[in-house]
Amino acid sequence: MKRLISVILALMCSSALASYPQPVGLWQFNDAGNINLATLGSNLTEVGSHTFVTGIDATDGAIYDPLSSYFICNHGIAANGGGSYVNEWSLMMDIKIPASSFGQWICLYQTNINNSNDGDCFIAGDGTIGVYETGYSTNHIESDKWYRVVISVDNGSFYKIYVNGILWLTGSPRPLDGRFALDPQILFFADENGDDYPIICSKAAIWGQALTEAEVLELGAIETPINPGENLISNPTGDSELDYWTVADGNDWQATDRTDWHWPRTSNYYFTPGRSEHAEMSQLIRVGYRASEIDSGYLNANVKGYIGGGDGDSGRILVEYLNSSYAALATNDSGWIQGAAGDSWTEFCASNFTIPVGTRFVNYRLLTQRTNGTDCDAFFDDLSWEYKLVTAENTAPSVPVMPAQTVYNSITKASSFTLVSTDPEAEQVSYQVDWGNEVSAWSTFQNSGVNYYATHVWPVKGSYTVRARSKDANGAISDWSSTLITVNITPDAAGVFNSEPFLQNVSKTAITISWETDRVVNPTVEWGIDSSYGNTTKGLCITTGLNSGTKVYVCKVRISGLAADTTYHFRAKNGSTVLTDRTFTTAPNEDKPFTFGVWGDSQQVAKRLNGGTEYPACSTAIFTDMANNVDMAVSVGDIVDNSGYYLYSTAFRPYVANILGKQKPFFVAFGNHDNPSTSMIHRTIQNSGMQSFSFNYGNAHFTCINHSDCIKGTLPSDGHISSLPLDWIEQDLASEDAQNATWRFLFIHVPPYCERWFDGSLIMQTYLVPLMQQYNVQMCFSGHTHEYERGMLNGTFYVISGVCSYLDIVESITEDWSFMTVGGATSIPGLPEGGGLMHGWTEIEVDGTELNLIQHGYNLNGTYYGVIDTVNFALSDFNMDKNVDAKDLGVLADEWLNSGQYSKYDIADRSDKIINMKDFATFADYWFFEGQF
Repeated sequence: MKRLISVILALMCSSALASYPQPVGLWQFNDAGNINLATLGSNLTEVGSHTFVTGIDATDGAIYDPLSSYFICNHGIAANGGGSYVNEWSLMMDIKIPASSFGQWICLYQTNINNSNDGDCFIAGDGTIGVYETGYSTNHIESDKWYRVVISVDNGSFYKIYVNGILWLTGSPRPLDGRFALDPQILFFADENGDDYPIICSKAAIWGQALTEAEVLELGAIETPINPGENLISNPTGDSELDYWTVADGNDWQATDRTDWHWPRTSNYYFTPGRSEHAEMSQLIRVGYRASEIDSGYLNANVKGYIGGGDGDSGRILVEYLNSSYAALATNDSGWIQGAAGDSWTEFCASNFTIPVGTRFVNYRLLTQRTNGTDCDAFFDDLSWEYKLVTAENTAPSVPVMPAQTVYNSITKASSFTLVSTDPEAEQVSYQVDWGNEVSAWSTFQNSGVNYYATHVWPVKGSYTVRARSKDANGAISDWSSTLITVNITPDAAGVFNSEPFLQNVSKTAITISWETDRVVNPTVEWGIDSSYGNTTKGLCITTGLNSGTKVYVCKVRISGLAADTTYHFRAKNGSTVLTDRTFTTAPNEDKPFTFGVWGDSQQVAKRLNGGTEYPACSTAIFTDMANNVDMAVSVGDIVDNSGYYLYSTAFRPYVANILGKQKPFFVAFGNHDNPSTSMIHRTIQNSGMQSFSFNYGNAHFTCINHSDCIKGTLPSDGHISSLPLDWIEQDLASEDAQNATWRFLFIHVPPYCERWFDGSLIMQTYLVPLMQQYNVQMCFSGHTHEYERGMLNGTFYVISGVCSYLDIVESITEDWSFMTVGGATSIPGLPEGGGLMHGWTEIEVDGTELNLIQHGYNLNGTYYGVIDTVNFALSDFNMDKNVDAKDLGVLADEWLNSGQYSKYDIADRSDKIINMKDFATFADYWFFEGQF
């Protein structure tokens, strides 16, 4: 298993054997008596106490690094890259995370030789890799599995993390001699405050240059042989998302549970390319450990996948068999398929395909192309690639015999089945059962012809079909059984409503109703124009995370086919538990006035300072008043403080879900504390699109930027973000939905301009602000800074409303922007803390071309302080040509002469119901003030 050192030692004699450079330091951890011993370079210095353990296999050694222990590495690399420190370097580690450490933070390396600040690369609690400044990988490391991690650094140019030869993260690079530049020493597994939970390491190596992608690929992976009949493809789940997949085209691939786009074939998730016009991702499978059987013609492959579709868009599954040089030898190709819509799927299958001689890799590719619309309706689910051994000397065992039957049972009670298979060579046999809701692992081997007893419990009501197959000890696999076995499970589970049903993702014709439950159920909602209902819609029950090891479940029911601006009655059914009657109202038509609320940074219960006393009465008052006064609401993010259950259950559920969402629908433009994109809150919330999204409500267009789209490392970090989905933003703002709307509002967690704590995002000032000006965005809402601030620049109002948890009282003023005129450096009169430091929320009233902004303030004890800021204005671009000019004056004059009565052009005082000189004066003021609109 010590492949690396054997190649390196051979390389020292013959440079033709490998193209990657020799490391300056290599540590194999093979000597139990001297775990610090270096194979190349200097010995390590141990801090704390480490244990010698078995590595990747019985011939391999490794070290167990416990909490608070680490190694000091004197790497011997000279300063490079044009700086005073080591700016170009690479680090490789073969690691495994013990199950006891999973869910905790584990540090890989530390550049501070005194270990007096945070480490510089972590495996986070959810298995992602990175650090805040670089961003985190989308893929996740699992516990008790070996991985080869390679970090390649060229400060000022790139920061990349590879896992098993595949690029997992293109991080935001840091400047020359910055955080990721090395002193003469680097620390392995060190962190100053306990974020260094135990890890097992089989080997480590360091280079004095940034390895290229080709060199990392040649270093390869830790090859763990996979048994015949095991699916090697990672399927969509809420936990893994895109684990092991490499995105080659398109930046919006997701594992989604959206039933309004398509219904998952099994489980709760499927893959979608989202907004991409064309997209591709692939998973590379290494099969070199079966080279002798492949080259003898003994391995066959079974390929399967399901393609869903809609709107004429197409998907394709292309499986390539590659040699050691990655040249294609053969393919399994579905061709372009317009997949079935709704809850149907189109199957692609290639069975018993002989793997070509010379195959060392299998590349399983998913491709899509959009024909119509702005989203690509091509979806994938239940993907599989497995191999089996086929030789003349070995015949597969018989298909398992299972008596045809129909079984009736109840939830939580086990059903038992007898099956038997006979192997022609009398080899032992293993069994695998497809239970209809999941596929079992292969059983332990037992003698041929002996009955095997399988039991299973189905947690929810339904009808399930059971089948089985068998495998002999040499890897020959039978076909699946075809005997019809049906299991009917009743009654439905009696779920407990752990939250109120809360309303999300409303449109003119649809709405999502969600709630937290205590177990897996079949969620349904009865609905209609009155309490007799008459309609029933089913939903999904998904796992969103863990609470002290116990799964947390959220039900989501998407109701469609509704009428605009209509109030409906509904009744949520949590399995067999039925809730009382509630109501919701769909989005209005363009000609109806509406009110929406904006709130931000409700990640903790309201308090004066971070870490201070909680004031739940303040949080209750904010969300109660918001629910009573708006038609819907939008958050600018940070609705939880971290990805765990505690803040979800104390900050989100009692206020956002149980007070606001119980009465009015809401959307969330996620913030940095809501990350990662697989966090509990991300899985709980359903917006109108994937990641960043937009929607229309009344005569307004809402563009919401997800913070996960702002930390992808495509731009040099400004200290708060490192990317923007600029192509999508421009596509969205230029769309007919946006440009035909009277109002355009944009929501993004980090503000473009700010005065307290920091001066705003330089990236947004450079790239986003010009787009908002170009496409006439009238208001940009943000949070991040826990203060209320407001200003106007070039026709766009900038509003910061991050005032629902603790306030940034201890933060100083860092900039005094001339156009930011309320809060920040300009204190609102009467506020006890100065600036705009007061808890509250923002109310926006929209009536045709008129808009009123009202900032509500609250005392910590929950009493209403009052209105602390208002903005009242009307759009004067009557002919909607994006300019306020003499043509609009002509429209107003014509209305005055021809009607003199109430019309939408009565902009000064609608209560007087007449166009008069006050309206002309107001128009003149707006002409001068807001010609940019």
